[in-house]
Amino acid sequence: MPSITAKTSDVITKVRSELTKQARKAAGGDTSISKKDEKKMEPGLLREVVAEQRSEAPGRSVKAAQVAEAAATRVEELLAEVNQRGPTSVSQSEVKQLAQRDAGAGHVVARAYEMITGKKIELPTDAVAPIDPTPPGPTPAGTAIAVRSAALTPIGDDTSGDMKLDVLADGTLQIKGRAAGPHELKVKLAGRTITVPPTDPAGHPLWRGREVIERLRAAAPDLDVRVTKFTSGKAVVDFWPAGTAPAPEHPPVFITAAGFEKPGPLSINVNGPRSTPLSDGQTFTLVVDNQRFDARTGGDINNVADVLYEWRRQLRAIGLDADVKIYGDDSYGSFKVKPGQD
Repeated sequence: MPSITAKTSDVITKVRSELTKQARKAAGGDTSISKKDEKKMEPGLLREVVAEQRSEAPGRSVKAAQVAEAAATRVEELLAEVNQRGPTSVSQSEVKQLAQRDAGAGHVVARAYEMITGKKIELPTDAVAPIDPTPPGPTPAGTAIAVRSAALTPIGDDTSGDMKLDVLADGTLQIKGRAAGPHELKVKLAGRTITVPPTDPAGHPLWRGREVIERLRAAAPDLDVRVTKFTSGKAVVDFWPAGTAPAPEHPPVFITAAGFEKPGPLSINVNGPRSTPLSDGQTFTLVVDNQRFDARTGGDINNVADVLYEWRRQLRAIGLDADVKIYGDDSYGSFKVKPGQD
């Protein structure tokens, strides 16, 4: 039996119309939505957008028309990401995919789809309650902050990369693939948006998952960005209030140190004479999940081998370990992080 679809243009039009009506109703006939109005709003996309706009510009009035437009734009962008049948139609399966990425947007589109086609969509059970009914506020210590949506927007003409962001059913963020050029990254959490610019201060674009993770940490210093999985080409992260993230069961590892070849999720290879002196004052950084281990040259740390052994010393101090291998002619070696010995 063929799947029932709705025209994308009809869905978007209906979504905008309904969101505008709801925003005006929330404002109680006024042009702005007050904090008192916000507390009366039903859980869902509009209330989430109101909370975001209020947190991004404290003290500024939240206009009902701007809330409706921002919410509709979010829906349109997310719908385009899951639209696999082509840009002209929307299927039930695509609405369900949208609800998995952003529960609030999924409910809005499902309602519009039902009004157009007369067909009700049963959304996944984990998309039934998109937002806690209490007003947005500080996240309790020790509670992960769910990711609502994530978008990676290319800046310029180079779109040949295959980097993809997915919000998983448990509210974590999965990062896959590589970007081919500058991209702007936006991750929306409950009540706030983290924006990562297309390049770092030195002009380097986002390339791999490990760089995305470090940029997210830099852009949100008041949060713990915890890595729960990091394998070749794929990373999964979650977000916590600073200082509250528990250690993952199997701490993933990735290297951020400049000057080493082939950085990877578990190990690095080092080429060239290990005994060649290094200039004083250089810092080489190893990252194990959200813990940094800095080896600064000078004193007892004079060459690459010294850097590797200093990293191992610091790892052992927290219960981890590392295999350090410097091969026969001192021309190459390797460093691999591993669990500590009981």
